[in-house]
Amino acid sequence: MDQKPLKISRSGLRLYKECPKCFWLEKHEGIYRPSGYPQALANAIDLLLKDEFDSYRKKGSSHPLLKKFNIQAKLFSDLEILKRWRDTRRGVQYFDEKLNALFFGAVDDVLEFPGGKLAVLDYKTTGSSQANIYDEYYDQMNIYTYLLSMEGYDTADKAYFAFFIADRLNGFEDRLPFKAEIHEVKVNISGIKELFEEAVQVAREDTPPEHSINCEFHAWHHRIKEF
Repeated sequence: MDQKPLKISRSGLRLYKECPKCFWLEKHEGIYRPSGYPQALANAIDLLLKDEFDSYRKKGSSHPLLKKFNIQAKLFSDLEILKRWRDTRRGVQYFDEKLNALFFGAVDDVLEFPGGKLAVLDYKTTGSSQANIYDEYYDQMNIYTYLLSMEGYDTADKAYFAFFIADRLNGFEDRLPFKAEIHEVKVNISGIKELFEEAVQVAREDTPPEHSINCEFHAWHHRIKEF
């Protein structure tokens, strides 16, 4: 019997790393972890930032933040392609015919360097006093860069975070100013292909793997069953 095509997003692969059983339950049984509260304010800021960066893209000029931090790259010019890459249902994608599986992830923005190499630019909004780059953020950039390379683009060995840090000392009175910074990180796409293949295999197994020892959802479910 032919297998149904499997779709794994960037967040799905993160879930697999966090807890293989939670991942298996989602992909094999359609049982999802309880969702958190919607991040309405962060999502609204994200849309405003995309509009702002796109306004400079349409004019063919560099965003002031790129100039301030001396980033020698321009905004990726093809807005139609970028719209697809931003779409959470499509994103940057790679279909593995042998596995009959699609791997995809939605980016915020992409930079293009002289010579044509591309680098991912991700917007981050935080209420912390400084920019914090977590391991998950590195994984995110590694995966996006890998997917761009699998779409046939030449990619740089680096990516960028545009942090917008809320200035808690100088609000409020109906305004919340932000301090903007750009942080460069190195990317490493080695091992992503193997991790994706491993996740596909686990998703199609009839027997679930064990929960991760640190899985909070497993611990919660185990405590509920004790009552």
